[in-house]
Amino acid sequence: MVLKESDCAVQKKMLMGPTKLEKIQRAILADSKEERKRILEELVHLHKEDFKTLFKIMSGKKCIIRILDSPLNTFVSGDKAYQLKLSEKLEIPMESIEKQHASLSQYNPTLGLRGSRLDVIYPEYVQFEAKSIFIAALEAVEEGFIPLPCIQLPMISSAKEFALVKKTITEVAEETGALDKIKYQIGALIEIPRAALTADEIAKEADFLQFGLGDLTQMTCGFSSVDSQLVIDKYVKDGIYSKDPFKSLDVEGVGALMKTAIELARMENKNMIFGICGDHSYDPASIYFSQSIGVNELSCPAIKIPVAKIAAAQAAIKLSLIHI
Repeated sequence: MVLKESDCAVQKKMLMGPTKLEKIQRAILADSKEERKRILEELVHLHKEDFKTLFKIMSGKKCIIRILDSPLNTFVSGDKAYQLKLSEKLEIPMESIEKQHASLSQYNPTLGLRGSRLDVIYPEYVQFEAKSIFIAALEAVEEGFIPLPCIQLPMISSAKEFALVKKTITEVAEETGALDKIKYQIGALIEIPRAALTADEIAKEADFLQFGLGDLTQMTCGFSSVDSQLVIDKYVKDGIYSKDPFKSLDVEGVGALMKTAIELARMENKNMIFGICGDHSYDPASIYFSQSIGVNELSCPAIKIPVAKIAAAQAAIKLSLIHI
């Protein structure tokens, strides 16, 4: 098992610099698709610097970049006072901000307009992200570095959905000149049970697959990762679950889906690379199980790498002894 120190999620915090945040807010509040694309084009030249720095640090190593996963309303959300300040700063009528915020608000954003769904509805966002990545990679090459971007599509639920977003990214690669100059991959983050059960179809299009175990646990067990702790604690105490499934992998449920996904995908592509990410990626029991079913890589926070390395090594020793 290989530990990956190169995961980069394009989340809200990556666009929180004052200038970048203002532009993404303007894009979200734009009156038309044309205006949104114009603003995002301006943002490309700022955002590409983030990726170029990353590619320089990770030169010669694969770097998984998860495209924007946060719901758009999180960039313009807040109370009336915040929206009023936003209206004054951006010189946009308060009515427009309230209307757009209301149109983007979701009762259950975890299952709503986020991840790859956003890119199907508003392809200009993934176009902006892909362009930032490819221009950064091309500039890094010119400076003597070796960028190896692995673009990861989150919240994938079907092969057709994946193929549609992949097509958009490939078109941007061709447009920027990166198609034949940059060695890049496009993969899927498996967080939805349907994706696990149709992994053979997704494997026809994807270069790599990774389990997002936080969301996969949430959607498989039916627990909210935010406000189910009271229930989870009681269930663990009463022996319904042996451990908190958000901290240590639920082998019987989530684990079974993982095993099925790996078997299906490798029927289509025997060399398919699988990884895991989330809090489970540094839990020894979760690492052992993942390694036992054929997971190749894990991604974890830098501070947890020593723990994960030891756990992965111990798992490898135990598994080798089992097979002697």
